[in-house]
Amino acid sequence: MYDLLIMCAFSAATFVVGKISIAYGAPFCITGVQMLIGGMLLMAYVYYKNGRLPVIEREHCWLVLQIGIFYIALSYGGDLWALQYVSAAKGSMIYASSPFVTALISLALFGEWLTRKKTIGLCIGIIGYLPLLVQDTPTEQALSAVGFLSLPELVFFVTVVFTAYGYVLISQLVKRYRYDPQVITGVSMLVGGALALFISFVTEGSFESTIYDFWPFVYWVGLLILVSNVVGMNLYSVMLKRYSATFISFVGFIAPVFTVAFEWFAYEAVPSFGFCATMAIVFVGIYLFYQEELRLNHIAG
Repeated sequence: MYDLLIMCAFSAATFVVGKISIAYGAPFCITGVQMLIGGMLLMAYVYYKNGRLPVIEREHCWLVLQIGIFYIALSYGGDLWALQYVSAAKGSMIYASSPFVTALISLALFGEWLTRKKTIGLCIGIIGYLPLLVQDTPTEQALSAVGFLSLPELVFFVTVVFTAYGYVLISQLVKRYRYDPQVITGVSMLVGGALALFISFVTEGSFESTIYDFWPFVYWVGLLILVSNVVGMNLYSVMLKRYSATFISFVGFIAPVFTVAFEWFAYEAVPSFGFCATMAIVFVGIYLFYQEELRLNHIAG
């Protein structure tokens, strides 16, 4: 169980390190550099482990390209952009909605209907986000988008959808077509990293202008690569061999608690009432959702 808590801690640290890093570089520039280097490191490890680089079949290249676009470039780049305006704790809490979003995507794409108990858990979870979302900072209020949702919050929810869609595609490639998840992740990082740098050049300016302070940029992006790409993603692969994906996702709800702790250490930021209320209500929804998931897996087994 301690290994899962360590994984959650690294997941939480990604948000805090990412928020600090955007003080020294533009969001999509950081994403491009992070993913290109992370992808090269991962593919070097795959080559070292297998003695060769596996080939992606032509008919599956479109799926890998989509993972690179949505799960890597737009999701990670969008997260860093939104972190300019919202706290790391709030971003981490919004990301805890990914199990609900994944269920809705599976319903839309594959017709996997939700049971009554899952639907109740989903509704409670959605309602639970209201205290967090209505409590905006002045910066967020100046960037209002839809109703009480600020533009940064909306971007975070969109990136959660992109991430969940990426998970679905990766799962399909790994389970149906028997690809090594490290291969899919590594290639997707290279594709997404290149696309993120292109987006950065078009929207943020030349490479020199998107790095505000070179050596702090190198330090914090290097730390981001270590925390997210080298340790975080590999820890998740290891945990999948020890625990079910359902249990890992449930325990992953602890990550926002670590984010609050890290953000307090870095900024002395105190969690708001809205965050605490959302944490409590969403936990009930996720508990009901995964209790039913475990029951269904037990019946299937």
